[in-house]
Amino acid sequence: MHNTINLQKYANLLVETLPVAIETDEERQKSLAVIDRLMKKGEANLSPEEVKILGLLTVLAADYEKRTFPTHPLAPHLVLQSLLEDNGLRQKDLVPIFKTEAAISEILNGKRPISKSKAVELGEFFHVSYKLFF
Repeated sequence: MHNTINLQKYANLLVETLPVAIETDEERQKSLAVIDRLMKKGEANLSPEEVKILGLLTVLAADYEKRTFPTHPLAPHLVLQSLLEDNGLRQKDLVPIFKTEAAISEILNGKRPISKSKAVELGEFFHVSYKLFF
């Protein structure tokens, strides 16, 4: 559903919220307060202008969070360790894939990489994307 925005109403909301490229946690908190207020109204109760402001503030807050709190993917051996633990499994449960417990131990200790073919097998075994393993 595309609603045309009223430029004057949108301009008034811009003046009221004063969105900026967020550089401080104070600016982030201010944006999050407006986002929270708008979200509490419910999507069906937002004007087209409020939807635009909500989108803008969400992008600005997400950009700040991405720059300030970057996430780093886990190393493949740590992913494997976590999956074993989460599923109540032990090294020996992976023998059908890796053939020996020595190979599994080297992989779990980060001393040996996981090949693409083994990553595919692990993905099928754990029902996850094989890309988690390299």
